[in-house]
Amino acid sequence: VRLVFARVLEAHGELPRAREVLVAAVTRLAERRAAIEEPALAASFDSVAEHAATIALAERLASA
Repeated sequence: VRLVFARVLEAHGELPRAREVLVAAVTRLAERRAAIEEPALAASFDSVAEHAATIALAERLASA
C-alpha cells in the first residue's frame, strides 16, 4: 500500500511527501526483516518484489 501511495504522490509531483512515505515504508521493512530469526525466512522476505521496489524507489527519490 505504501509503495502504491508513494508512486501516486510521485506521479503528482509531490516528491517531499512521497519521500516521507517511503522513509516510513523502508523503516517498517527493516524492522520486520530484523525480527525474522530463521535464515530461510529472512531470505524469502528479502526476495519479495514489492520490498525491493520500495527500497529502489526510496533510493531513487532520495537522490532526486
